[in-house]
Amino acid sequence: MRSPKFFRMFYYDHSLLPNAQLRNLEADANSIEDAKRLSGFSIGWPGWSLLYSIVLSNIPPGETALVVETGTNQGATTLVLAQALVDRGVINPRVITFEMLSENLSTARENWAKAGVSRFVRSFLGDTRDTLEPALMELVEPHSLRFVLLDASHLESDVRREFETVLPYLASDGIVAMDNTYPIAEEGEDPRVNGFLSTITERYGGNLINFPFCSWFTPGLAIWQREPDLSAMHHLP
Repeated sequence: MRSPKFFRMFYYDHSLLPNAQLRNLEADANSIEDAKRLSGFSIGWPGWSLLYSIVLSNIPPGETALVVETGTNQGATTLVLAQALVDRGVINPRVITFEMLSENLSTARENWAKAGVSRFVRSFLGDTRDTLEPALMELVEPHSLRFVLLDASHLESDVRREFETVLPYLASDGIVAMDNTYPIAEEGEDPRVNGFLSTITERYGGNLINFPFCSWFTPGLAIWQREPDLSAMHHLP
């Protein structure tokens, strides 16, 4: 495994964060160790801003909308996604999120309550091998998702499995974001997220954009979109 790289920032204007609870969590975070303690293994700044802006910009106001996240951890990124839906003015904003560790989910629920977004979040505890597909079948219409964040296991096979599970539920112009994209593996090791992304457009088509200088161990945040909805431009006022 290559040496870790860290592009999560700490010295920035915390008033830019979209939620007061997130500002509280970041107020005393001056190092990676602080961040682990206060907000867990979250993407951090500027990744939070990137995700917030994408959700805000890719979901039209006045419609019913939900987003899906795997890898809740302590819920910091979840509340960013929920806040984006609320600020966008969608009808019945919902984030469906999946976490494997009960202690993480307990902390996440406390954070959501303090952030005022609990009513917009539905969480599932357990391995996404067992929980993701049944939850999607129950809660999501095919071809309706506009945004998905995959940030649970970073092993190549796990990322591919989650991606292929959400794909039938993704709108044609929907976006899948994947964290930890840096090629951290040495020869012979699992290529992880980077390995999956190296073949994503060949296997599934679409377009891929990578933002390398955000997040941390492993850095990088990638955005995949199958097909941009250029027809929507004709309906703008």
